[in-house]
Amino acid sequence: MLARRRMFQDVFQELYTLQRDLLNLFGRSFGFPAAADLAEVPTRTEAYYQDGRLVIRAELAGVDPQAVDISVAGRILTIKGERKAPEVPLDDRLFSEIAYGRFERTVTVPEGLDTDQVKAVWHNGMLEITIPVSQALRPRKVPVEIVPA
Repeated sequence: MLARRRMFQDVFQELYTLQRDLLNLFGRSFGFPAAADLAEVPTRTEAYYQDGRLVIRAELAGVDPQAVDISVAGRILTIKGERKAPEVPLDDRLFSEIAYGRFERTVTVPEGLDTDQVKAVWHNGMLEITIPVSQALRPRKVPVEIVPA
């Protein structure tokens, strides 16, 4: 049984190493941080307009909310943090698909938002960041004029 566990560990470790090497190869060309320095982005994000605000939501299950740092510089919103691995001996692991370690996610927000009014709320592993949008910048519906043939 221990040999089988070790085999699965080796296979997943090789896949992870290959993925990290490919990310480093392509990432250096585009100026991204080395995968060895940052875990793969451990979060899926979404952004949408709601009630006069830009809402950015990020899945951060398993991350301590106190270990998350949110900053805004100009139009760049940055979410940094760390997901710590549980203390389980390597020999006891069957496999692991969860990314652990430091992470950083940047989002470019539209121009003209009041970034001094950014608010962040944490609920059940979801981080929700809101930024007020001025009336002039809000999406509006444009009516389509139908011309008779």
